[in-house]
Amino acid sequence: MRNGHSGNNTGVDPGRPEFWRNEAADLKQAADMCWDADLSTMQRLKVLRHYAVDTSMLHTVEGAEAELNLLYRYLIALAIQYLAIAILIARDPQHFLSELPGHHIVSLIDACGANLSTAQRRLLTAIEHAYEWEERYPQLGGKLADTGMRLTTQAMAGPDAISQAGKEALDGVYDALSEMLTTEYR
Repeated sequence: MRNGHSGNNTGVDPGRPEFWRNEAADLKQAADMCWDADLSTMQRLKVLRHYAVDTSMLHTVEGAEAELNLLYRYLIALAIQYLAIAILIARDPQHFLSELPGHHIVSLIDACGANLSTAQRRLLTAIEHAYEWEERYPQLGGKLADTGMRLTTQAMAGPDAISQAGKEALDGVYDALSEMLTTEYR
């Protein structure tokens, strides 16, 4: 339960910003839980490497760490997308009547008038690309998209699969949109 929100949006109209704000808060909370689990997994991985544990065990833990990292990024991106939708609906309740938003997160953020840094734009574009592959090719697309996301994550993080800077970049977008929504829509 986050800020008195039970996670149940039953009875709340998806045409109202509150629906999207509540959903975004739940997704952000889930993303943060994944992040914490990922950090814990990384610590376990360091211990396992120190004690020269069986390589198959190391590969299993490395795989879990990579999946948690990807899950964090997907969840925070959806939370960001939902905040952008909330802002646009707050400004114009008819905004999405003619066309649904899809997973065009960067375009939604741009439509809100929020500024993205190069790192934020690169991360969100990579996540969008992963969504596109998953939607077009559910079996193969997910694997290719995840590989692309891993490469983007690794490029931003250096030798580790997870990046504190990447998390801060995405959290910064979430926080900026949340503040924008609070300021514009009370």
